[in-house]
This record gives sequence, C-alpha cells and structure tokens, in this order.
Amino acid sequence: MPQALVDLTKEPPAWLHYKETQSLFAALEQAGGQCRFVGGCVRDALVGTLSDDLDVSTNLIPEDASKRLEKAGFKVVPTGIDHGTITAIKNHRVFEVTTLRIDAETYGRHASVAFTDDWKVDAARRDFTFNALSLDQAGVLHDYFGGQEDLAKGRVRFIGDAEARIQEDYLRILRYFRFFARFGNGNPDKNQLAQIQKNATSLSRLSRERVTKELMLLLGLDKPVPSLKLMKEYGVFRSLFGVDLFPEYVEALTAVEREKDPVARLLALIGGEINNFRLVQAALRLSNKTQQRIQSACETELAADLDPHAQKTALYRLGPVVFKDCAMIGMLKNSSDRSFQEYLRLAETWSVPEFPVKGRDLVAWGMKPGPEIGKAITLLIQIWIDHDFTLTADELRKRL
Repeated sequence: MPQALVDLTKEPPAWLHYKETQSLFAALEQAGGQCRFVGGCVRDALVGTLSDDLDVSTNLIPEDASKRLEKAGFKVVPTGIDHGTITAIKNHRVFEVTTLRIDAETYGRHASVAFTDDWKVDAARRDFTFNALSLDQAGVLHDYFGGQEDLAKGRVRFIGDAEARIQEDYLRILRYFRFFARFGNGNPDKNQLAQIQKNATSLSRLSRERVTKELMLLLGLDKPVPSLKLMKEYGVFRSLFGVDLFPEYVEALTAVEREKDPVARLLALIGGEINNFRLVQAALRLSNKTQQRIQSACETELAADLDPHAQKTALYRLGPVVFKDCAMIGMLKNSSDRSFQEYLRLAETWSVPEFPVKGRDLVAWGMKPGPEIGKAITLLIQIWIDHDFTLTADELRKRL
C-alpha cells in the first residue's frame, strides 16, 4: 500500500529552522554560493522521522566553504577533504558539508572525484532515487529521479543502471536490503535482485567493519525478516559467509521478543550453531563482548524440563543475558516444547540475587590471603545455591 508522505512546505522539518542552519546557509549562500540539505535527512523528513544526520551539499569548493563557515563561528574539521567533505559544528549542531561532485572513477568502494556545480549530476552519483532528494532553505524539494514517488509507493530503486550503481560501490547491495526493510512494500524489483545476485560474490571486497555495520543496522529494524529472506534466496549470505542462514528463526523471534536486540537476532540468524558463528565471525568485526556472548550461547545447551531450582541455578551460572539467549535458541529449535518459554519467563520475573560474601569478608573472618580464598568462595557459592540462594553472609560464615 502506498504511504502518505509529509508535505514539507506545510510541515518543514525542525532542523530546517535551527538557528545554526540559518547561520550555515547565510554563510554559504553569500556571493553566489548555494547549498541544500541532501540525502537521508530529507528522505526521513518525508516519512515523518527527524534525523540527526544533517548532510548539506554546496557548489563551493571545500576551501571556500571552510573559510566562510569559520568566519561565521563554526568549527570546521576536514573529515573527508579528499572527497570534498568538511564537518561544520556550532552549538553542538553537526553538519556534514560536501561540495557538489562527480565520481570520476570508482573502484568498488573508493572513488576519485571532480567537483561540479550541477545539482542533478551530483544527485545522479547517489545510490537510490529517494536518497538523491534535496531541500533548500525555502523548503523547496528537488527530485530529479522520481524518489518521492518511489518512497510513497515503497519502491527501492537504484538510480539509472542497477549493475553500474552496484559496481561503483558493492556496499550498495547491503544497503538495498536495509532500505527495503525500512521502506519496501514487499514487492522487490526482480531485475534489480538479479543484478544483486550476479554481483554478490564481490561483497568479499568490502571491509569487515562496513559489512558489520550494515548487517547490525538491518537486524535492528522493526521488520528485517523480508530482507533477510531475500538475502538468503539471492545468495548474499552464502557470498558473505559461505553458508546459508536462518531467517525463519529471526521471524519466530520477532513474534515473541519484548525488545529489538540485534545481537539476539544475529544469534537466531546463525541458528545458535557454533560452526555458523565461526564463519560469520570471520567476515564481521564484532566487539569482544558480542563475540563472547554469542559463543557462550552457541556452546551451551539448556536441557528441557529443568526443575525450578535447576532453572535458577542455570540462570545464576550463565547470567541473565546468556541464559535468555540459550532459552531463545532452545525455543526456536523446539517450538513444541513449552519448557524454554518458561525459562524466558523466569529470566524476566526472577531477580538474580547477589552472592553476599566477598574475598575480603573471608580475610576478616581469619583466613589468610591466597589461593585458599578462591577455593572457599567456590565452596560457599555452591552451598548458597544448594540452599536456594537464601543463606546470609553470617550463615555462610558458620558453614565455613
């Protein structure tokens, strides 16, 4: 179903009227300068979302733009000067300002650029039609490739020739699926998907960091499953990881989860399988904390029908996060067994108590510092667990 877009002439985005915006436009539009907001912030404004990523294009070369902005009180940082991009900051408002440009040569991820003063030429180098929209300070929307209509109809459409756009930057394959999850109407263009499938093997050229960012952004969206299914169908997972994954598990998880957790969804996507995790881990750049969490869940199997005390013991030993992950995987793989749903309810309702004894307490009770302290703590924890987590520090001291 088509979605109604915001009329930006009647409901302009708040960022269009920030005093910092007015200062930036005043500085850049002196003596023939031009500037407009471009890309994601304009697209998101049309669907009623206020973006903090404020990208501005100008016909001024970076040196001229920097001088004018510094004179207007902005802090200017040459963040991407080789590609014509500077960052302008004032009163904690951040604007990415990029000179209109042509990607003269592209290398699958990198490009050499030449500056231009042609807004349509600059827009043509972008990936999708709704990302080529621009908005001037008067609130006039500039749309050279039908991006507004595509957004309204839920079409994710490459600008011009899909294969050419993909080969300019293979990250656009992953961006396609992320935008399809956000804006797609459920009817992807088969010709574009065919080009994605044809070029999917080149995803190996991308950095692990960029692949990770795109995948985790996708997994954090409200409805990632249709895109994940397409990625499996058109060979994207196999090209990235050498294995097909499990979008159906993510679908089952999203039906019962209480909050969107990209890491839990990634764990579901790999099916809780340690071999799949090793393959995925080799292609991604995950934090140590995330790697440890997923590995622990993959290597730990919760038995069904644990009695209440055994459930609490497992929850305490594993910690709430890994316990919930293991229960989730058990639920997905054994959908007819209600045990794992009970485990999830326990994790949500039982506050894991804190063991009441520290090593310093044992020293205060007369033990000498050393290895025996650790052994005693281990023994006391087991006694505490055996007594259903109820013994106080004084009761444990007597046991010791």
